[in-house]
Amino acid sequence: MKITRIHVNQFGNWQDLNLAALDPGINVFYGPNETGKSTLMRMIRGILYGFQSDELREHSRVPDSVPWSALLDIRHQGQFYEIQRQTTANG
Repeated sequence: MKITRIHVNQFGNWQDLNLAALDPGINVFYGPNETGKSTLMRMIRGILYGFQSDELREHSRVPDSVPWSALLDIRHQGQFYEIQRQTTANG
């Protein structure tokens, strides 16, 4: 399985993030503390495996009243998939 694109409308401190030019090999996300690297990884894991509500409140920095959405484009065994998770303003 390879992630070919990451798009975040709103999640944590990420807004309108579109990473469409991911390398087919290894991609490294680096930067200073508190810039959203761990938040991005939690978001990717949550899209793939689901979120627990306490995890969203604790780590995503998204208030319950703010809708968020993010998606991954994935290539697996020659097939392409788009996986999206989102909430509404009511959670």
